[in-house]
Amino acid sequence: MDYVVFDLETTGLSPERDAVVEIGAVRIRAGQVIAEETFHSLVNPQRPIPFYVSRVHGLFDRDVKNAPTIAQVLPQFLEFVGSRPVVAHNANFDVGFIRSAAQRQGVQWNPVQICTVSLSRQAFPGVKGHKLDDLASRLNLTFTSRHRSMGDVMVTAEAFLQLGKTLELRL
Repeated sequence: MDYVVFDLETTGLSPERDAVVEIGAVRIRAGQVIAEETFHSLVNPQRPIPFYVSRVHGLFDRDVKNAPTIAQVLPQFLEFVGSRPVVAHNANFDVGFIRSAAQRQGVQWNPVQICTVSLSRQAFPGVKGHKLDDLASRLNLTFTSRHRSMGDVMVTAEAFLQLGKTLELRL
């Protein structure tokens, strides 16, 4: 089965009040990350990025001022995903932002979603920490860039595959 692992960076935590500033995604096919099949875009949120949020992901207003808007990027992202299940770390957060943006454009988006936080809890039931940093450390995965969509996507994709093997899932 094919999957799309994706990650967002945003202006805050609320899909209704905040906006996407970066989308990254990679496809998984036959249990392998297909590094050549990626999607990445900065997104102009059409509002200021709060400084405290910029300090987390490192994206500032100047970085996204000439980027396309979500109305321009979303159709391309949805085409990249197609009908594939989506995988994300804390999937409700990322899926919620895309679903909210799609609804604003009159598009329904209800993909099958898989959450690596949930898989981590199943694989490591006695462990408290299931944040992406904790999971990466537990699985000996290294970030190329933390709190940027493509860096987080690649770690999430590898974690998904390792968790799938641990849990004996058919990927």
